[in-house]
Amino acid sequence: MAAQASIAVGSQVWVEDPDEAWIDGEVLKVNGDTITVKCSNEKTVTAKASHVHAKDPEESPCGVDDMTKLAYLHEPGVLQNLKSRYDMNEIYTYTGSILIAVNPFRRLPHLYDIQMMEQYKGADFGELSPHPFAVADVAYRLMLNEGISQSILVSGESGAGKTESTKMIMRYLAYMGGKAATEGRTVEKQVLQSQILFLKHSEMQRLCEITIQVALVNLSRSSLIRRGGYQELLSELIFSRDLVSVKYRNQREITIVST
Repeated sequence: MAAQASIAVGSQVWVEDPDEAWIDGEVLKVNGDTITVKCSNEKTVTAKASHVHAKDPEESPCGVDDMTKLAYLHEPGVLQNLKSRYDMNEIYTYTGSILIAVNPFRRLPHLYDIQMMEQYKGADFGELSPHPFAVADVAYRLMLNEGISQSILVSGESGAGKTESTKMIMRYLAYMGGKAATEGRTVEKQVLQSQILFLKHSEMQRLCEITIQVALVNLSRSSLIRRGGYQELLSELIFSRDLVSVKYRNQREITIVST
């Protein structure tokens, strides 16, 4: 990421806007700590320098898949990049090893089918388009190859899509664990229904045990772990999948926490 550029007359910038949050424009005048900007909506505004950020005149209209590639990693730059990708139906974007998801508020089944899981299986992180499967695969591989417990944090405001993101991560882990069916239910379905599963790793030839724990968030937003029978947990899991722990017999585990 490049350092914040000095702002001079003629510079392309972002300035705060009460309706759009940020709007781009060109600097007309710089007077000490005050900057006058001709905005793209034809309005002319005057703002403090602290409320004005440089804009990359060479930024791609399609955005970038990893925001560490942005010339300026500030709020308007990040928001514009996410919007550009969202307009192209690209709801996932990386910032280094962090995956940012923008809720599409509609079903996108083609992003989560078996063919997509196969593509991400064993792929280097960043080799393919940003996706929850990539994050899950990294955690899964590190756990198996290095014997280190992993954690995946899923965070966001209400309605941001935390539950769906958690479900997709769990779906991938279940798929990687095994595909054997029991009484008509695949491993994937059993994981998502919070049952105890026994999976077989072809690499390690040993059984793994998956347990599900649910963290319920109370009104003060503090987390509470409730333990009990799996049938009891199932009724709660339908409404809240705030914490899912995938624990293996070798005491290694992947924990997915939703905040």
